[in-house]
Parts: sequence; C-alpha cells; structure tokens
Amino acid sequence: MYTNDAVGNTLTVGGRTNTWDTQNRLIGCAYNGHTTNTVYGYDGLRRQSTIDGTTTDYLLDGDTVVQDGDAVNGTFTSTATYFNGMYRRDDVAGTIRWYVMDGLGSVVGEVDPSGNLTCNRGFDVYGATRSQTGTPTSKHGFVGKLGHETEDACALEYMRARWYDPACGRFVSEDPGRDGRNWFRYCKGNPVNHVDADGRVSANLAATAMWWCGLAIIAAYGGMASMVAGAGGIAMSGVILSAIFFCKSIDAYGDLTEFVNLVGTPSRIAKLAAPF
Repeated sequence: MYTNDAVGNTLTVGGRTNTWDTQNRLIGCAYNGHTTNTVYGYDGLRRQSTIDGTTTDYLLDGDTVVQDGDAVNGTFTSTATYFNGMYRRDDVAGTIRWYVMDGLGSVVGEVDPSGNLTCNRGFDVYGATRSQTGTPTSKHGFVGKLGHETEDACALEYMRARWYDPACGRFVSEDPGRDGRNWFRYCKGNPVNHVDADGRVSANLAATAMWWCGLAIIAAYGGMASMVAGAGGIAMSGVILSAIFFCKSIDAYGDLTEFVNLVGTPSRIAKLAAPF
C-alpha cells in the first residue's frame, strides 16, 4: 500500500520508508534492514551516498559519474573509474570489467580482460532482474549505459532528477518536467522503445537514431556539394561529420543490424532526411 505526501512523494510502500527534503529529493530510505542517505549538489545531482554507514563520494563529468571515491578536506581519492559512455569499469584493486549491453543499454554482462564472462544477468523491460549468474562489480544494470545506478540497499534506481522503482515500473516522485499526464509512469508506459536519461523526459530510441541519421545525410550531401564546387576541405569535413553522425545514430539505437533493418534502403534513408 502506498502513502504519499501532499506533493506526491512516496513515503511508504512495500516495507520501504522514504524521507524527502524541501526540494522533493529523496535523502533517506530505510528498507529491508538497510539505510541509505543521499546528499545532492546545488544542481540537484547526487554527490554522496551513505549506505549502512559506508560513504561514497561521486566525481561528475557534466551529469554523469566518472569516479567513485572519498572526498576529504577537498581531496578526492578515487576507488573506481567509469569510462565515458559507460562501457568499462576500473577499480583501485586492478579489477577491470568491460560491459556487455542490450538494445536498451542495460548492462547484461561483464567481461574481464581475458574475455571471460564474469557476470550475466537479464532484466525485463521495466528493469526487474529476471536472472543472474556471477556477481557484478558495478551498480550499472538496467539502462546502465545512461549512467543510472541501482542501489540494492533500497531497491531503487537513481536516474538523476528522480529515483525509479523497477519492481512496479514507476517513479517514487512526480516528474519535475511535467512530461505527459501521468507524472509517475516510466517512459510513457512504453519501455520497449523509450528510455529516460534524466528522470524528466523519455526519449524514443528509434526517433533519436533517425535524428542523428538525418544529420548524417545532411552532412554527406553538403560534402558532396562542396566536392562538386571544388572545396576539398569543406567536402572532407562533410564526410567526417556524416560518419560521426551516422555512428551516433547507431549508438542511439543500440544495435547495428536492427538499426539497418529499421532504416532500410537508400531511398528510405533519403525520405528520412526530408524533414531536416
């Protein structure tokens, strides 16, 4: 049974008790014998968490955590590093793990430098764990490519602006971006084709991929036009930008084969470019 405060923040549900600050940020959670406390920065992003008395500080690049560690008297000592794009984790013990991801960007496996699969897990489309073998080194799980981390101590996933509950497929507070009519639901009820990068607004994977593909086509056309006009430098820039944008479109969709099947023939690609 849910209980909420006057502004929609979930106070209790399923044995979990949440505590909120005046900015509607989750600062405390008691669940299954564990306690989780969170400190946020001026921008609303998480800077520190204390779980059962153990504190971790976070070093951010933009809105993405790139290092876990300890911050004491202005000095940050790293305990783990995450490579931008969330594809690899290194820690101070020398453990290196490469991430294996599915089409949604969920980390479904970890591979060591020798190519051994050290952890394998599966999620449903709302993020509930369906299977797991081995022990992951990272908290990046469901849509982990976006930088989201799952805290097992509170069974919630931190998605920047809000926390998400994969057990019921909804957020535990209202959407500050006021996206859509239901401000608690995840990805507009369509987690197969959407992801939520910041807890505010969901994005359609295919649409994002096609947007980058459109930019790639524009850059390619510009490069060809410059080549005809004899502007070799500009033409090369167009080709390079086209390659970058097309790679971004594939990365946004998550799977090359599926993306090619989605986009289709060259004539189909030309039609996609028309709105741009």
